[in-house]
Amino acid sequence: MVVSGPVGGGVPFAAGGGGPAQPARRSAQSTIAASVGRTMLAGEPAPNRFRCTDAPGPRCRRVALPGPVELFALNLDLLQVYGLFFLLGSFTVASVSDIKHMAAQREFMDVWLAFVAVMLGLDIWHHGFQPDATLVIKWLLLAVLSVLSWHKVGVLFQLARADCAAMAAAASLLAPGAIALFFLLMKVLSLPLGAALRKGQHYPFLPVVTTATVALLALSWLLAGAVVPQHV
Repeated sequence: MVVSGPVGGGVPFAAGGGGPAQPARRSAQSTIAASVGRTMLAGEPAPNRFRCTDAPGPRCRRVALPGPVELFALNLDLLQVYGLFFLLGSFTVASVSDIKHMAAQREFMDVWLAFVAVMLGLDIWHHGFQPDATLVIKWLLLAVLSVLSWHKVGVLFQLARADCAAMAAAASLLAPGAIALFFLLMKVLSLPLGAALRKGQHYPFLPVVTTATVALLALSWLLAGAVVPQHV
């Protein structure tokens, strides 16, 4: 603040001090005031050097924790939608083969593993090669649950590698919360479908994967419209 002397004369004095105010300080204050005035006239918020902007920087870097809806909603781009239809088509053919012969061709497993790799690359690309918390949670959860379903680990299921690859391919399109529901739903569906399709001590598992995939995709799409982008 600047306190002036009598009108028509005197030298301005800085508040709290006895010396003349510095011309440089007055010039800087005038520049800031003019900038704020122009900003307010333009209808924009006044600049604040303590506020983080969209520009990346170490001072403004924060960990963006996912919201409840973001953990379940489905948000696919055009390439992922095409991949989804391709995946559902391969699931249908492989499920028919699995029901008839209790096995699917090995080529299906190779295709599903390649599909997982492509979806991982697309997810990283969509996040500007800077994965956030949601993306890390999603892929860690997918990897852990897929390994726990492999017959050599056998915590969730006793599945062959092709079945695990199919589950991972379907889960790669889902949000983290939907992935957990996906594996839970497969566990529930395996009881009635396993009893209906059982041949001896085994039953085809790909129909379970296909049914759970369609159900979870429908649920995730219903929640997709509730996602509101948030800028950190």
